[in-house]
Amino acid sequence: MFLIYGSDKFLINKQIQKVINVINKNQQMNILKYSMINTNIDEILQVISMPPLFNSKQIVIIEDCWFLTSSREHQLSSLQFKNLLKYCENPAPFTEIFFVVNSSNIDQRKKIIKVIEKTGKVLVVKELNDSQLKMFVQNYFVKHNTEITNEGLNLLLERLPNSLQIIANELNKLVNYSNSLILEDVDVLVSRYLDGNIFDLANAFIVRDISQIWQRYYDFKNSNQDVLAIIGLLANQLRTIRDIKIYQQRNYDFNTICQKMTINPLRLKILGKYLLKIDDQQIHYLLGSLSNLDYNIKRSHVNKNIGFEMFLLQL
Repeated sequence: MFLIYGSDKFLINKQIQKVINVINKNQQMNILKYSMINTNIDEILQVISMPPLFNSKQIVIIEDCWFLTSSREHQLSSLQFKNLLKYCENPAPFTEIFFVVNSSNIDQRKKIIKVIEKTGKVLVVKELNDSQLKMFVQNYFVKHNTEITNEGLNLLLERLPNSLQIIANELNKLVNYSNSLILEDVDVLVSRYLDGNIFDLANAFIVRDISQIWQRYYDFKNSNQDVLAIIGLLANQLRTIRDIKIYQQRNYDFNTICQKMTINPLRLKILGKYLLKIDDQQIHYLLGSLSNLDYNIKRSHVNKNIGFEMFLLQL
């Protein structure tokens, strides 16, 4: 029994396949996949409790297990939770279960998490840092016999979000376009994702450009982005600025800061222009406000859209 969770679906799927390759060396096990959004847990319990017809063992992958997080969506009833917990305490020997959650956080307070830790394995799939992402991109170009200028590579790394599935799609688009890429190719072909807009939103916060703040926020709403994702990415951007300021106060040079923070040089250079426009007190206030807002939204104390808009009005 496995619980595999993390924020990058591409990496989660790679981790699942890695484990399956180990436990299913002879490729003789049935592999079934379900989503908790589309399938009732009672049906899944029936499947995992019955031996497979043509093989001695089976693998059952259960995706979207949001009941293992603090989210209120897609939760189980008390009876369903009780039945699943009972199964996990004494799982069938002919079924290998993969509980999968595309989230960086699970609710450690839930009893079922402790049971899975005791009877199975919990695997956390972490996002790649900036250095690892750069290596992934460079290796992809080498594998596909494609050259890219340093300027083009830096813009690409700055524009892409930390999602390997999206990155792989964009890289595939680039290598199919040309085997010799320059800055202009990247600028035209690669989309701007939420991370890039968050960068613009954070910059607007720093310079107190109210019209730009609201414009970016409406861009997010129109693209159906979840407010919690916006809060998380915005807080991460502000923490990055805070850490850069700390390293600068300790008289670290540009290259040392890049190395210690595993940050893309172009990103550091752009952020450097804004460091003098925001002080430590402002960063502390914004991070504290975002943390409180995140807490209140997740506990249903406030509507997430209204709460974030109220936060913007207080700037």
